[in-house]
Amino acid sequence: MSPKAKKTKSKPKPKAAPKAAPKKEGGSQVITRTALRRLMKEEADADIVSSEAVIVLQDHLQNRAIDITKKALELTLNSKRKTVTKSDIKMAVK
Repeated sequence: MSPKAKKTKSKPKPKAAPKAAPKKEGGSQVITRTALRRLMKEEADADIVSSEAVIVLQDHLQNRAIDITKKALELTLNSKRKTVTKSDIKMAVK
């Protein structure tokens, strides 16, 4: 090989994609797993949190938020308004 010959660099192998949680049909996850895990660890003082626990909590909170929003929207529409307000959410939670 001559001194001016170029060596070919091998391309790095792409990293494997992280395992994704099974998606529910009908919508995407808005509340992130990272934020929930941080909340569970920092605010609730949980030392170790399994990914399954985070996913279950994520699904529950998302479903609860959807239910509350639907109730609040009913209250809004009954009041002949278009904007869901803080008071609508508070009343829907009760």
